[in-house]
Amino acid sequence: ELIGRYNFTREAMARMKPYITRFIEETVEKKDLPKPGPTPKGEQETEGQRSYQPKSSMDGLGTLVPVNMQAAMQDALKKIEDKHGNIDEWVAKELGYTQDELRKALAAEQVDAVAMSLDQVKQDKAFVLGDQTGIGKGRVVAAMLRYALRNNLSPIFVTHKPNLYGDIIRDLNDIGVREMLGRDVRVFMTNAGEEVPLDTDAVAWFE
Repeated sequence: ELIGRYNFTREAMARMKPYITRFIEETVEKKDLPKPGPTPKGEQETEGQRSYQPKSSMDGLGTLVPVNMQAAMQDALKKIEDKHGNIDEWVAKELGYTQDELRKALAAEQVDAVAMSLDQVKQDKAFVLGDQTGIGKGRVVAAMLRYALRNNLSPIFVTHKPNLYGDIIRDLNDIGVREMLGRDVRVFMTNAGEEVPLDTDAVAWFE
């Protein structure tokens, strides 16, 4: 009918098919979603946002995700789990943690993000992390720096604000990088004239 009414070619319809299929699937899924309610951490669900269901079994942060991204995120994590096995076990192995150490270092949402990052890195691809403020993007970055150091790589950390250098030092300290190396992290800063404000946790790193 679309071919006759709108003069679509069969080739154009073939290219559109996966997008139309996904739209229909998401529309049906949205109708079947439960009514909005609070997440385990008290965040209020809405018609447009639902509680994030992590693959990791670590403690969660009660994060909300857009309804139209929910299925895609679960699909991506399932593919990673199918490829590498249990998410927690794989991430712990790559970062050199026991399960207890992983639980102390990362929340469930962060473990999932690290898993997706590692999967991309192992394919020589990039990964863009766009979580909202407070979910722990810095902690995920610190975990990837830990992975690089464990594999004799030279990680490069770039930030727009100088104070975030202090934050990343704190995150590296919190996830046990100093203990892993048996020494302080050697930081080489390319901004020769820049001063980095350090909070008490970051200062303690160097003492």
